[in-house]
Amino acid sequence: MITINPFTFGPQNTAKMNAQVNAGSGRYAGDARLKQLREARRLPRVRVVPTRPELRAVLGHPNGMRFRPSGSIEWPMDSYTQRRIRDGDVRVVADVKQPAASKRAAEQPAQTVRRPHSSGGGSGSKPSSSSSSSTS
Repeated sequence: MITINPFTFGPQNTAKMNAQVNAGSGRYAGDARLKQLREARRLPRVRVVPTRPELRAVLGHPNGMRFRPSGSIEWPMDSYTQRRIRDGDVRVVADVKQPAASKRAAEQPAQTVRRPHSSGGGSGSKPSSSSSSSTS
C-alpha cells in the first residue's frame, strides 16, 4: 500500500524549506539599540524598611530581595512595592533614584505639538482667486 501525504516534501524542497525556517524575521537590534531599551525599561529604586519587626522575617520582594536582620533594603519602585507602601507594610526611608534614561529625558526639550491638517491647501485644492488665469 502506498501512502500519499500532502505534507511531505521531496528532497528537492528540503534545502529551500530549511533556508526559510532558519532565516531571520528581519533586522537584528544593534548593541546601541539594546542598550537604549535596557535603560528605558529600568525601574527607579527606593530604599524601604518594614513598619513592624515581625514583617522583617516574612516579607520580601518577589524578585528575591529579602530584608536583612537590621537596616533597610533597596527595592524597585514597581506595583508590588507601591502596594506594600499603600498597605503600610513598608515605609520609604530614602528618595527614589531616577535611572539615567529618565534624567536624560527630563533634560531634553519638549517635542513640538502636531497641528491638525488645515481644511484648505494641498495638491487637490482649488487655486485661490488672486492668482492664475482670469478670462475676459
